[in-house]
Amino acid sequence: MVLQADCGLRTTIAQCVEAINLCCMPDAAGNEEHLALLCSTVLEAIHALLAQPYKGKGRGLGTSTPSGYRSPWEDVARWAGRRDGGVLGWKDRLLVLLDGAQIEADEMLGYAEHIRDPILHNHVVLHVIEELVADGAFDHGRMVAAKHLRPVPSLDGDSRYQGYRVLLRHFAGQGDAEEFFAVWPQCAAGRDRHEIELCKSRLIVTISARQGWEAALALCDKDRRLGRGYYGMALRPLIEVGTYETLRQVLRETPGLELGEQMELSLLVHAYAAAARRGQQDIGEFQILFERVSALDPKIKAGDVRLRDSMFCELGRIPPDIAWRKRCNAATKNPALRWKLDFRKAVP
Repeated sequence: MVLQADCGLRTTIAQCVEAINLCCMPDAAGNEEHLALLCSTVLEAIHALLAQPYKGKGRGLGTSTPSGYRSPWEDVARWAGRRDGGVLGWKDRLLVLLDGAQIEADEMLGYAEHIRDPILHNHVVLHVIEELVADGAFDHGRMVAAKHLRPVPSLDGDSRYQGYRVLLRHFAGQGDAEEFFAVWPQCAAGRDRHEIELCKSRLIVTISARQGWEAALALCDKDRRLGRGYYGMALRPLIEVGTYETLRQVLRETPGLELGEQMELSLLVHAYAAAARRGQQDIGEFQILFERVSALDPKIKAGDVRLRDSMFCELGRIPPDIAWRKRCNAATKNPALRWKLDFRKAVP
């Protein structure tokens, strides 16, 4: 079966929308036979697309994460090509068909408008906004966010901020502070704050990588929505592109750069690990870092683990010798991290 973005495939896309609406009906159980027929037709189309050379835009599907990741088309297609998955599975099938058939944004919006459930409708609209933003059609993306995202009462109503956050994530990845903060007021920064924090961090890291850490620090000082709390992000690119000694010099000689022991030590440990992987080992510095990590309050957490444990794990992966790996292992209290540092199992 050979598929093109012709009337036949568009008919299949319309049938996918029909299936989504049937699944969301209160008496969906009474439509099982018709849904089974629609499922067979849609899955046949997806399998045919998988069998052909991919012709979509290659940007992934759905909404992006704060880091800019979107699920690859082929991964979603293989998942959506199965018979399970529920209502969200039908949403994935629709996105697979729209991208595989090279349907453009305005036509995708037309299909989305026929989806009755506001949550599933918004999923497709957010995908459209992602595509518009990737094409550089920022004004069009803003318009779609303002006019096409439906309120979801069960999720605190107004959903338009989700569309504007697509633009926010894009400008963060471009290091464009002016556009980032221009769209900021529409992004409901008080909601889902963790995502906002990740976007701000990405903005600062990108500016630092492209314009230099001095420019990133200057922006932190200039805008109260950032501040000193993002100094560490401004220095993070030095871990990979610089050397351990470069970072030490910046920390030592930059006026007013007072990160606090936790942030400073985290940067130094990761910088030392990056340098060690490039063959730049210094057993004296390793010992200094080990002692500083040992002096940290063991109750301080970093995500789901203790900060000390995560740092010992990082140091233990690049030790000067096996004896130091054993010391890092013994100092680590988290069993899962200790397993990674077991010299009989772990890979240096």
